[in-house]
Amino acid sequence: MGWILALASAAEAQAVLPPDPRLDYLPLDFGTASTFLTGIRGTNVVGNSVIPGGQTGGLYYDGASGLWSALPATTENGSNYPGAIGSSPYGPSFGTPGGVLRVVGSYKTDAAPVDLGYLYDGAAAPGTDPLTLVYPDPDTGFTIAHSTFGDTVVGNYDTGPLTGNAFIYDIPSGTYVTNNRRGAVSTTAYGIWGDKIAGGYGALGPDREPGFEHGYIYDMRTGRWATHDHPDAVFTHFEGITGAGRGGAYNLVADWIGDDGKLQAAVLHIDAEGRETWIPIAFPGADVTTANSIHQDRVIGVYTDAAGTHGFEVTIPGIYDPIANRGELSSSADDVTLLEGAPGDDVVNSGSIVTTGDFANAVRVDRHGVVYNSGTIEVSGATAGAVALRGEFPSLINTGVLKAASAGDAVRADANASGSLIVNAGVIDGRIDVRAGDNARFENSGLIGMSEPGAGLSSVISGVFVQTAAGAYAPRVGGEAADSLAVL
Repeated sequence: MGWILALASAAEAQAVLPPDPRLDYLPLDFGTASTFLTGIRGTNVVGNSVIPGGQTGGLYYDGASGLWSALPATTENGSNYPGAIGSSPYGPSFGTPGGVLRVVGSYKTDAAPVDLGYLYDGAAAPGTDPLTLVYPDPDTGFTIAHSTFGDTVVGNYDTGPLTGNAFIYDIPSGTYVTNNRRGAVSTTAYGIWGDKIAGGYGALGPDREPGFEHGYIYDMRTGRWATHDHPDAVFTHFEGITGAGRGGAYNLVADWIGDDGKLQAAVLHIDAEGRETWIPIAFPGADVTTANSIHQDRVIGVYTDAAGTHGFEVTIPGIYDPIANRGELSSSADDVTLLEGAPGDDVVNSGSIVTTGDFANAVRVDRHGVVYNSGTIEVSGATAGAVALRGEFPSLINTGVLKAASAGDAVRADANASGSLIVNAGVIDGRIDVRAGDNARFENSGLIGMSEPGAGLSSVISGVFVQTAAGAYAPRVGGEAADSLAVL
């Protein structure tokens, strides 16, 4: 347990921690322009900056390189959306622009000055504009897409000056569903992770008048709504949600208002037993701080001071607890998995994992779990797997080395896997066997090949495969045999 959560008693169902001066807040601005950060996933950060005329232009920040770029496209007027007067991205996925990165957001045009939602897909054909998202109701005013996970987009739309409606959009079918909390005067959806949606709803007062805002988590599998309010708040709204490393544990960012009317920001950590810990977020010396998105333990947001509006990032120790290996792990046993995640568990490897047994997996994750590998994972047994993915929408983010002998797989997706997301910026040395349906997505921005002598190895990837300009596939060729990579 990290030093943040060590301050909260394990016996408390809900704890509010005091501000901690040890948190290292870092400004993150796009030049000298007013900067608003809106979304984070992995090293991807999105936001916007104010452009001449008062509108905003969409931005993408690559945390790996430290470089800013326009998103979804550079435009002469700075809106960074084709044909728009202003735009803002809100929620990124894993991947890179031109790879399998998906981003949702909104834009405005002269013809339609209200917000129109959009879905950008880096894997779309070159020259393809982002998909416009407008809730199919003749009374719809604005539509804003806020967050995406797997094949789902969430956001909200308006049909009147005092109403807000949350929606769930299914990407493959192109269909929308309104998802309002029963009895609420308004509902918004700002974040999604796995099958959990987070946002806010306005309850009715005693005389049926619009009441105070409450934060909520909605479970898409069970249909259950759970209200979560900051203990000192009369207004709470969740801005984003992420997994906390273990199934059933989540981290959320919220903005809240107390009796004094002051807007404040916080992180809510919910552990697997349902205990809540509220952690204040306040940029030192700022007039106002808002928390807008979170991934793992990294928070982004906005603060204002005498100089203007700025973006920031801060890491909160102790709230992300994945299955982790930082040293050396090895096994010669058959039919074992060294690091296995249950549904919702993440596995982080920055060390070395070696298995020599047959039918063994070095790492395996299940539904909604993520493997983050920056180390080395190597298997040499028959039918062994370096990384195995199973269940709905598991992910692999590889910046290290995955290696398998010719009798095994460097990456595999089990027969029951669906929608696997794989981003390779490292080395995959060995066969790939990913048969996770049409909605699987695979980006190669690293190296795919096979160092073992020989030729004729056949790899298979289902769904979408994108090799970016940074990626390379190096098949072996020998005599009449050659390695192959088939995209189904």
